[in-house]
Amino acid sequence: MSWFNAVVQERLRYTPIGWSKVYEFNESDQRCTLDCIDEWIDCMGKNRTNVDPDKIPWDALRTLISQSVFGGKIDNEFDNKILLSLVNQFFRPESYNRGFKLFEPAVGSSEKVLCVPEAKNHKEFFKWIREIQLPETPAWSGLPNNVERIVRERQALSLIANFKLIQGQGDDLKG
Repeated sequence: MSWFNAVVQERLRYTPIGWSKVYEFNESDQRCTLDCIDEWIDCMGKNRTNVDPDKIPWDALRTLISQSVFGGKIDNEFDNKILLSLVNQFFRPESYNRGFKLFEPAVGSSEKVLCVPEAKNHKEFFKWIREIQLPETPAWSGLPNNVERIVRERQALSLIANFKLIQGQGDDLKG
């Protein structure tokens, strides 16, 4: 859930490529989803130390996330498809497998892949995070690596257009 939330948030940096517009995703979305997961796991576990990942109600969980919690904020069909794709990627029994990839590298890339750690508690997860040696790329969020350049170009064009408006040279001043 934490990785999924990080991907959703990081994609906001690349608007309008990561998402078509800025959405108000926040910590309460993550907290709500974590509370639901905890509730289901606690009910299913009933005093057991382990729960079979195949017994987790994945369809219900994916529906909750993609239609209510995160999906309830999205009003664009394309963005809904992106969200559903991310939900389907991360919320499935295979996410418990050793070596489960947290992202797919770009085609033809020699980039190394991060996998779900063997951590079992907060301290171990935090240690894993601190020890990550790979440079973060847009591929971690499911985006092409050239997205940084595209976003910077769009920002530059917007800046130039704003300067022209300030100087009274904007397109909407003609006529």
